[in-house]
Parts: sequence; structure tokens; C-alpha cells
Amino acid sequence: QQTLRLARPGTLDDALAHALEFEAANKHLTEVTTSNSDLKDPDVGIAAKVDIFAATGYKPTRRDNTPKVARGIERLQEYNFTVEHRAGKSHNNADALSRRPCPSDCKHCSKIEEKESCLRTTVMDENWLPKSLQKDQEDDPELNLLLNWKTKGQRPRWEDVSPLNSRVKSYWAQWDSLILEDGLLKRSLENEEGVAARNQLVIPRSRVPEVLRKLHDGTSGGHFGIKKTLEKVRERFYWVNCKEDVKDWCRKCRLCASSNGPRGSRRAPMKQYNVGSPLERVAIDISGPFPETEDGNKYILVAMDYFTKWVEAYAIPNQEASTVADILVKEMFSRLGVPLELHSDQGRNFESSLFQGVCELLGIKKTRTTALHPQSDGMVERMNRTVGKYLTKVVSDHQRDWDKYLHLFTMAYRSSVQESTGETPACIMFGREIRLPCDLEFGCKPGVEMAGEDYVSNLKGRLHYIHEKVRQNLQIASDRMKTRYDSKAAEGGFEAGDLVWLYNPQRRRGFSPKLQKDWEGPYKVIKRINDVVYRIQRLPRGKKRVVHVNRLAKYEADYDSQDETKRVTTLVKEQEEMSFERFMANYGGTGRARFGITTEQQQDLFSVPEEYSLAHCVAEDLRMSRGIARVFRKKFGRVPELVDQQPRPGRTLRLPDGERHLFYLVTKRFSHGKPTYEIMWDTLMSLRSEITRLRVKKLAVPKLGCGLDQLNWRIVRNMLEVIFQGTGIQILVCGFNPRGCSTTGKTVQCYFQQNGRCRMGDTCRFSHSFQGQAKMDQATMEFFKQALEQMSLKLENKMEENSKSLKSDIDIKMDENGKFLENKFSSLENKLEHELSSIKNQIENMEAEIDECSRKVEECSRDVDQKFDEYSRKVDRKLKDYSLTLEERFSKMAMEPRNFADSSFKIGNNCEMARMKISPPTFDGKTPWCTYQKQFEAAAKANGWDEGEKVTALIVALRGEALNILQVIPASQQGNYEALITKLQMRYGDAHLQQVYHAQIKGRQQKNAESLQEFEADIARLVRLAYPTAPDSFLEQLAVQTFVDGLKDAETQQTLRLARPRTLDDALAHALEFEAAKQASNRSHNKVRRSVDDSAESEESFEEAVLRVIQQQRSKGPRCWNCGESGHIRRN
Repeated sequence: QQTLRLARPGTLDDALAHALEFEAANKHLTEVTTSNSDLKDPDVGIAAKVDIFAATGYKPTRRDNTPKVARGIERLQEYNFTVEHRAGKSHNNADALSRRPCPSDCKHCSKIEEKESCLRTTVMDENWLPKSLQKDQEDDPELNLLLNWKTKGQRPRWEDVSPLNSRVKSYWAQWDSLILEDGLLKRSLENEEGVAARNQLVIPRSRVPEVLRKLHDGTSGGHFGIKKTLEKVRERFYWVNCKEDVKDWCRKCRLCASSNGPRGSRRAPMKQYNVGSPLERVAIDISGPFPETEDGNKYILVAMDYFTKWVEAYAIPNQEASTVADILVKEMFSRLGVPLELHSDQGRNFESSLFQGVCELLGIKKTRTTALHPQSDGMVERMNRTVGKYLTKVVSDHQRDWDKYLHLFTMAYRSSVQESTGETPACIMFGREIRLPCDLEFGCKPGVEMAGEDYVSNLKGRLHYIHEKVRQNLQIASDRMKTRYDSKAAEGGFEAGDLVWLYNPQRRRGFSPKLQKDWEGPYKVIKRINDVVYRIQRLPRGKKRVVHVNRLAKYEADYDSQDETKRVTTLVKEQEEMSFERFMANYGGTGRARFGITTEQQQDLFSVPEEYSLAHCVAEDLRMSRGIARVFRKKFGRVPELVDQQPRPGRTLRLPDGERHLFYLVTKRFSHGKPTYEIMWDTLMSLRSEITRLRVKKLAVPKLGCGLDQLNWRIVRNMLEVIFQGTGIQILVCGFNPRGCSTTGKTVQCYFQQNGRCRMGDTCRFSHSFQGQAKMDQATMEFFKQALEQMSLKLENKMEENSKSLKSDIDIKMDENGKFLENKFSSLENKLEHELSSIKNQIENMEAEIDECSRKVEECSRDVDQKFDEYSRKVDRKLKDYSLTLEERFSKMAMEPRNFADSSFKIGNNCEMARMKISPPTFDGKTPWCTYQKQFEAAAKANGWDEGEKVTALIVALRGEALNILQVIPASQQGNYEALITKLQMRYGDAHLQQVYHAQIKGRQQKNAESLQEFEADIARLVRLAYPTAPDSFLEQLAVQTFVDGLKDAETQQTLRLARPRTLDDALAHALEFEAAKQASNRSHNKVRRSVDDSAESEESFEEAVLRVIQQQRSKGPRCWNCGESGHIRRN
């Protein structure tokens, strides 16, 4: 106590730390003093060393030492010793001694554990007592037989058992495992060693549902899968067909299916939708939001043509329907034209009446995807990701200039070759390639100059040829995509009347998506619209929906379509789980519940059709003297009947009115009071119970709690949406137009008047004039002035107090945060230095390991080379021996004559040659189709096959990838020979080879040691093969461009671009001239050039010298791997 008073700790934690430190130091000093008291004579002079733990804080000169500590220190001064502080990690000897456990019979321990005994009891359900189980086994006809047989102790003969059912036979086969224990039939289960592990209770069929409900649905089961549930069952019970019953129960469990997903969910085969011309079908979508740019843009509107793959991307500030429609009309439709069909998702901006009106005005057919199935809009969805990846690579660090790069992206994409079409979007759209900035830098691409009329005719032919080629390529790509997609698809579907699950994941505010059930059901299939789209309805009387088949799965759980009350009761119980506190946390602020329950209209409440029931708010006293309650009282009356129902806040009163009902919501105690949101919540919950019980489907209400009650209508509307969600009711919110404060029939205004009526009603204190002005008396005016002055003074004082307290709190908090951050930074800096040093050591170790690995690799390579040389020599020797053996055999065969006279055929005059049967060769897609078709037609003609036999033989002959063509042909056309030939022609015919040749042209480059003549001949061959039907002018231009772009020498390439040759022969001549001149100008050939100048100056001798130089250069190249000669290389 004295030490703490001297230390003056600032906080309770500091005081505790000082107290613990002093206690440890005091105990340590006492131990040191006691241990040294054995030295009776301090003059002996024995030197000693005393180790003290650093935490004890032994300081002889400390000022705050207590008298006890000071006396101990003074006593220790008589001895000759030194004090050394030891760190905690080196203090293991003392720690071990202090933690040594006491023996079991320690006499110093004050607490002695006493052994206690307890009695274990088990409380069982009465239905599972042995007597009840024994009675159920006796009532079961199958188990009753077994009990009688086991009681007699004699196994019946097979002749007596064979007429019985399969379950009795199964029990009879396990006769040795069945035992009687306390009058109950059980089955002895043995483990792997053959020892009886446990006895399973054999339960009757009537107990099976209860067992499965406990071990799967109950708390002991946990809704686990088949394997775990089956193991739990087998540990306790047994019955015949146990495994099948567990599988069936787990498969039909509604909670498991709605959470894990039902078995049998599959995807349907792909449906092809190919277009044949530009702007026939355009897809649009919006991606974002992105960081707001300087121009205020946050979203990207992407539009893409299905045929040309032409893409448009626009930066927009918002995604409203007016903005989207304005951009499309002004930017895209005005430049490219109006598309025939516009496809999008189900966004509200695309489905709004404004956007629909624009499409109808322009004559555009508007289509959309089904809910939660964006696959039909996959092209533009994939483009959104491509745009995002591009912007990631080019935007600045602040990410607010992304809209400046959209136009550059579209230019680069439009000039890139598409894999599915084989052409660029610009070439398909306009018939020519667009000029890029690199073309201006490297030199413009060579083109064919022609007159205007020739250009127009050539452009028409070129567009026709390109579009035809693109249609073929799109069909091939579509078939390839369908084959790959349908490999994991399944045929089949659902019929009208089938029960199905619906995959419908939803994110609800305040709920975790991981704990929600993504599958809903059961739904009933109402109509099969087509192979992949269905119209379904939630049972028993839910809303109809149109969904894709990929979101459906077969409903296998048990369901009674007539039991509507059971489902409604369950729904009400689920809704009651939403408490008022949870509702206010989710929707009491700015949030809005949107479940489509309420519909607001300007129609008067009392003019709604008779099929609508009515509801409004009243007080417990049922005065109903103001507002809409007074109109209800005058119109319907019957107040005594309401009093008999014992009204109180939170309850709902009801009066029948013909075929409809009148509901009175008691939301407050007195008519002059105000209701609360919690009472309004309880009242609406009771209203839902009444509506569910009476099966009311249409209800008309005013804005409950508004007007005189002054509740927020937005919160009350959210209550209606949340509470009545899933009940199938339609709530119509109507207006109410009572008379205002009037005199002689004229409506006047006062200071409390809103929307043409006085809010105060009959209690208005104001005198109204005929001119529409309200006047206040002098007393009322003075009262309002004094009240306003007092309120202003209180408000100023309160604000001043709050500002001072807030300022002091901020200063304290900033000091605390500054100290915390300073300590945090220092610790992080130390940690970083330690990690950097460890990383450096790791890098050094890795470098050493890499050097060792490289040394081992070099040794292995040398060993491999030696072994390869050894095997090469062995192979050469074996080949020589084998060739000698073959020569000897051939020489012997040549010397042996053969006589074929005896084996000749003798054909009589009366004999006819039998018809030869020729089997067609197989086709795997690797050989040219035209060659194989000729062989097949020849075999069919020789065999005399008709069309059906041709189809059968051709299908049998297909192998490998060619066999997949059968998946593309519909089942109705698989017997049509022409359809089969057409599909094979499209896949493996000339069109397919043209695509291969087209790809070879795109990547053709001059190879090493390949002469210009060989390169020119190969280019001419590929161009003719790739475009067999194209005009000669187009072929010549393409051949020149490909020849120039593929040259290996950059100088020769630049020279030909400047020369602009018109034909391929001109390009080859220019290239040879430049190559000869370049070779002649090299220093290595000065000697040859001087000899030519000295010998003759004629042109013929100069050309001969140049040819010799070229020949010498080519002779220095690599040698052929086949013949060993230089100057050429044989292709593999």
C-alpha cells in the first residue's frame, strides 16, 4: 500500500502492475535473505553470486523501498556477493522448481480431493420402451413369424418359406444372425475380425419413417447425406431394404433439396441462332459502375453485331432508359443503320415503356433473356469482360480517365481478325480494312488502283464473297461450339403437370447468402413453350413465371396438392420469424422492400370494386370522430359489434360486408393519441393471420398511419411488403378526399391546411374568411412567439455544450491514436527489417542450389550424349546386318521359278461371274473429302447400293472426329443421304480446306534458305486454294500483299512497298533485282566485282558475275538432311 502511494499510478492497470512487481520483488528478496542466513559469520569472506530474475526489480538504492525491504537489504550488505539479473528465457531452473507438482499424499497441500460417486439415469420415450417395441414387433406380420420361429428355436424349411414375400426370405437367410434378447428380435452384427460388435434392433415397417425422421431430419441427424445417415441407422437398427429406404428418404427430403440442390439438375442442349447479314441482330448491355470521370461518366454501354462482330462502346453518366435510347439513336443507328432485332437482358432501362416505344417507333423487334439465364446474351457479356481487361492495362492510377480510351479500344478491336468469322469486323461491315496509325508510320498498305465504276462492282463482288464465307465460318464455329457444349448436356425435358424445383437465388438485406436456400418448390409445369423455355406456377395458387429449363429440376419430395392449409400455415410461421427489431434494422432507414405486394393509385377508397375488402386504423375507444374513421362509422356503423370483439392495441377487428370483409386495425388506445411503429407492426401481423384464415386475396387500404397519426408512410409500406410477402394477396393503396374546412360551400385555407383541406378538421381553432385567408387572435400569436423564443434559446445552449464536449473528445482521441500509430509503425519497421534479412538469406541459399542443379544438369547432358552415340552405333550395325539378310533372301527368291498354271481360273460358258462386294474405306476427317467421296461413290456403284444402304455404309465408315457430325444432324434427317453429305461437305469439304489455307496465308513468312522463286510459287498456290472463286484482281492484290509482308529481309520489303508492284510477277522481279544489287555491293564480293570489271564491261558478263555471287551465297547455307547436298532443304 505504501509503495503504491509513493508510485502514484495513473490508471487501475498501472496500480495492478506495480503491486504485482512489488510482490514478486518482496518474495524474491525474502528467499535470498533466508538462503544466506546459514552463513553465521559474515567475516568469512566467502564470495557468492545471486541470480535474480529481471522482473523482480531488485534495486538496493531504490527510494520507494519499504522499511521491511530496507532491513532485508541492510542485512544482506554483511555478506560478500554480487547481484546479476537473469533474463526470463535463462531462468528455466527456478521456473522448473516452482512448477514441480506435489505428490498425491502431500501433507502440506491444504486441499484434498474427495472421490464422489454419481448415478447415471436415462430418460426414454414411452414409445421406445421394450414393451412398446415388443408389441409393435408382434403386430408386424413378418416379424411375428420370426418371433414364433425363434421362440420354438427351430429354423423352418425352405419349402415353407418360399411362398412368402421377399422380406421374410431375407430374414430367413440371416437366421444365424437373428437373436432374441429380452423378448425383442435383434440382429447380431459382426466386425471384420468376425467378432460380434453390436446387436441391432429389428424394427417393423411402421417404425421406419420415425427412425429416418429422427436420424436424418432431427437434431441427431443434421440433414447429412446418404452415407452418414445410413451409418447412424446401422449402428442402432436393422430392417430389410434399409439402404434403399435411406436413399429414398434423403432424396425426397425437401430441406436438403432446397439447400444442396436436387438430384437430376442438368442443362439442355444448345440452341443455335445464326444470322446471315450485318445488323440483323444486335446485342446491348451496360457494365459498371466505374470511378466517375471528369466528364461525369460512370457506366459503359456496349453494343455488338452478331454477324460482323462490330462493337460499339459509349461512356454514359447513368443507365436511365432515356440516356441509353438517346445514345443508341444519335451515335449508332444514325451512322450504321437501324437493326432488325435488338437483344438485351431484363434490365429496367431496357424493359421500360420509353425504350419499348423507341423500338416500336423505329420498327425494331425487341427481345430479352430469361431470368437468371444470360447465356443468350453471352457475346456482349464476354465483351464487357474484354473491355474491362483492356481498360485495366491503360488507365491511370487514379482510374478517372477510362472514358478517353474507349474509342481507341473499339478501333483496335474492329481491325482484329475474329476467330469465328475469319475476318475483321471492319472488312465484313465495309468490304475493306480500316487504316491504322501503324500504317501511316510504316507505309500504307498496297492496294489496287481502279476507276470508280470498277471499284463499285468489285466492292459488291467482294462483299458478296466475304459475307458468304463468313456465313460458312459462323456455321462451322456454331457447330463446333454446339458439339462441345452438348457433350455435357442431356436430352429430355418436362411435360405439363410435372412438379419441378426452381433455382432462384436471391440476396435479401440482413440475410447471409451462404445460409439461404437457392432452390424453391414445388412448381407445376403449366405449358412447354419450346424445348428449353417453360411456363410454371408455384403451388397451390402462385404467380406464373417463364423460365429456362436449366433452372429446373425434377421434384421428388412428397407433396399433397390438396393440402393448401398446411403450406399457408408454414408460410405464416416463417414470416413470424421476422421480428420488429430486425425489420427496423433492415427497412427502417433508407431501404425499401420491393416484393410487389402493394400498388398505389389515386382512386378513392370507397369507389373500389366490391371484390376488394377494406381496412383502416382506429383507436381502442372506437370513437371514430375524425378523418377516414368517421366516414367508416357513418357508412357502415355496427360499432357495438366491434365493442363485443374486445378491442385493444395490436388486434384486428372484423365486420362482414356481403362477400367482402371490413377490417378495423386497433393501433392506439385513445383517438387523440398517436400510434407507434411497433404497435402498427403487431396490428398488421394480426391482420395477416385474419386474411390467411379467411383466404382474402384482394385488400384496399388508405395510407395507414399517415395523416392524423403522422407516421412515415414509407416505413408502413415496407411493413406491408415484408409481412404479406408470400401470402398471394394484392393490396391496393387508395386515396381519401374528405371535405376541407368550408363556409357556404367554398373551400378556404388556413395555416394548417394541405392539399385543399384543413388538417385540424373539426378542432380547428382558426376563424376562416371567405377570401381564403385565416386569422389568428392576439393571444394565440403571443403564445407562438414566446414558445419560439424559448425553443431557440434551449437549442443554442445545447449546441454550445455539444460542441465543447465533442472538441475535447476529439483531442483525446487524436492523442491516443497518434501514440498507437507511432508504436505500430516502429513495430512494423522492425518486423520488416527482420523479414528482409530472412529473404536475403533465402535468396542466397536458392542461388547456391541453382548452381548445384546446373552442374548436375551438365553432367546428365554429357551422359545422355555418350549413350546416344553408343545407341546410334548399335542401330547402324543392326541395319547393315538386316540389309545383308534381305539381299540374300531376295536373290534366293529370284532364282526359284513359280508356276501359276495350276492356279488359273477356269470360266465356263454357262457360268456367270459372281457380283463383287466392295467395302468402303473409313473416313476420320484427316483425308480430303473430295477424294474420299469419289472412292465411296465408286464402291456404292459397284455394290449397287440404294440411298438407305449408302447412309448405313457411310455412318459405319465414319471414325474419330468425323463421327461427331452425327450429333449435329437432327434425328429426323439422319436417314437422309443428301443431308449427311451436306454436313460432311461443310465440315471437311473445300470450305473447310479454304479456311485452313486462309490461316496459312495469314501466317506465311519466308523461311531460312528459301529462295524468292519458291516463296512466290507457294504464295500463288495458297491464294488460289484459299479463294478459288474470287476475282483475279482480288487474288493478284492479295498475293502481292502477302508476298511483301512475308519477306524476311526488311530492306527488300520496304523497297517493294515503295515500288507498289501491280502483279505478283512484278513483285518477284523487283525483289530479284534488289537482291542481286545488294549482294553485289557487299565487301566480301569486291574481288569478284573487280574481276568482272577488268575482264569485260558488257552487261551480259556483269549478269553472269552476279549470278555466280548469288550461287556462292546460297552454297554457304545449311545442307539438306536427306541427301546431304547444299542449296536446298527437303521438307518433312
